[in-house]
Amino acid sequence: MEIWKTALGVDIDNTIVKSEGEVKYLTKADEGKVRLDLVPTSLMWAVGTIMTYGAEKYYEGSWREVDPKRYKAALLRHLMLYLEDPQSRDEESGYYHLWHVLCNATFLLELENIKER
Repeated sequence: MEIWKTALGVDIDNTIVKSEGEVKYLTKADEGKVRLDLVPTSLMWAVGTIMTYGAEKYYEGSWREVDPKRYKAALLRHLMLYLEDPQSRDEESGYYHLWHVLCNATFLLELENIKER
């Protein structure tokens, strides 16, 4: 049996499968599932960049050992600087304050176990 794969963005609801001379159309059972392909890549690049910076400055996974209160304080500092100037960058890292806001929010989501059940 030969399955023709489709790339993201191509109609995945009608995948063609050829089996012994017959052609069948299959449907993908993804209804109701989270559409991660809708998340802007800029968000993933921003958080990934800040996390890479932190892993190089400290060590990989070190963020898990920090009290969430410190991330709340850092998030607010970066947010205020972003609000004052949306194009502003952190003096130490050189990255946008908004990227730090996103990363701090990500840390809080994980550390405070804020997830859909």
